[in-house]
Amino acid sequence: MIPIIAGKAFLDNNPHFLSNFWIYDHHYHILSTGLPRGLPLPGITTGHIARARLFSCLTSYQKVLNLANTCDEVGSEWRDLSDVSHLLQDVLKILNDHGINPKASGSYILAILWALVAKTSTVVFWMSLHLYSNLDIAGRVLAEMKPFLKASQPPQEFGVPEPPRLHVEIDGLLKSCPTLKACYVETLRLYSNPWSSREVTQDVRLRKNTGKGIDQHEEIYCLKGGGWLDIPYRLQHMDPDSYRAPQKWVPDRHLNEEQTAGQRGNVRYGAVRRLG
Repeated sequence: MIPIIAGKAFLDNNPHFLSNFWIYDHHYHILSTGLPRGLPLPGITTGHIARARLFSCLTSYQKVLNLANTCDEVGSEWRDLSDVSHLLQDVLKILNDHGINPKASGSYILAILWALVAKTSTVVFWMSLHLYSNLDIAGRVLAEMKPFLKASQPPQEFGVPEPPRLHVEIDGLLKSCPTLKACYVETLRLYSNPWSSREVTQDVRLRKNTGKGIDQHEEIYCLKGGGWLDIPYRLQHMDPDSYRAPQKWVPDRHLNEEQTAGQRGNVRYGAVRRLG
């Protein structure tokens, strides 16, 4: 995934990036608290070191891309930057337009890479497995995607056949493939396991009505300012009050029915927390 986003030359010139990336991913939650490196907590020093190395790689790479965009010499080791994704180029342009220097913008780029690599690898695996196990849904997904996928065979040159090329119309997949998107949302619900940590800046009282009928009552939760709140979204993702048969992979639960057209409409995320 990283060569697709940043180009092949990035990993060629940063061979230890992936090993540091997975160390950072392993210690992500403790790093997200903002605790300093010197605290005697398991993994916090290792995580800080890995993150610093990632920032160093990304800072240097942004400087290289900025030089390449101004047609300056970038060195022979960076001679081919033609495969850098439009996503990364657009992100860098926005950061540069807002005057964010390469050192500070490394956190933005790392956040994008972490979401696209660390989180989507799990989602892609389980979504593919469920589609192979549900041929009816897989057939619907393929039928939706077919108009937006075009394969072509380049002309043969130098006596060596060129590999086939696949053109993907991304906008079409995003806007006109509701079953595909519903499969993605349902896989997020079951397997993404997002978790947030937030600092409580002031005292907060939360009220919740539980039970039904004569057993209904109100529960009150008090959050004290100065503490931390951990939010495991999986609890709601697997709550039978929110989703019927929550242990089952049922993409259709996220589809809206359009009465006028008689076709599947837009996909609703509902309580599903996206990658994070």
